[in-house]
Amino acid sequence: MEVPGGQIMTAKARQLALTPRNITLTPDWKLESEDTTSMKRRLSEVTSNISSLTRYLVNAKLDHKSGELDDETLKLAQGSIEPTLRPLIAEKTDLTSSLKTLEQVLPARVSIG
Repeated sequence: MEVPGGQIMTAKARQLALTPRNITLTPDWKLESEDTTSMKRRLSEVTSNISSLTRYLVNAKLDHKSGELDDETLKLAQGSIEPTLRPLIAEKTDLTSSLKTLEQVLPARVSIG
């Protein structure tokens, strides 16, 4: 990249913003730290969704056991919840594992909290 004055500058970055007067490079480390924040946010969302779906499924099973729901309605509830729940649980496991790996490679005084 050539800068005013004819100097050539090199930089490693995943994100580049161009305006008529400026070139802004975002370094990899900054994007990766933002990715980590997005991962933690997504883990929180996934955990909340799993809790809600699990609660709904448990309530449906309890309602079925008490006679408030018939077999067909319980099967419908299970059929709509369980296929959504499985991938969310897998995503939670993956996110948790990835965050744990990050915590292991960071210096002891740095936490992802």
